[in-house]
Amino acid sequence: MTTVIVQGVFSFDPDDRASFLEASVEGMRSSRQEEGCLEYVIAADPLDPGRVVLSERWESTEDLQRHLQGQAAQRDDQAPQAGARPTPLGIEITVYEVASSRPLR
Repeated sequence: MTTVIVQGVFSFDPDDRASFLEASVEGMRSSRQEEGCLEYVIAADPLDPGRVVLSERWESTEDLQRHLQGQAAQRDDQAPQAGARPTPLGIEITVYEVASSRPLR
């Protein structure tokens, strides 16, 4: 089976980063409970005050797709509450499909 890794970077005004992270905690908890989620982390880059890193691992592409569909539906439901979480200045997200892996050591 192919493991799916999602890696991303969000850019912020440093004054908005903490608010974004705080507003992301419940979404991380929820995502980690989804079928096929192996890892879901949104974390501050300790060296760049305007950078947030996203790291996800999913058991399959299908699991990731279900997650993304749920996220889209959730955004649609919350549209009137826009502004609760700061909007990134930039977003770069890449999906990797991994056929094999091994421990580093």
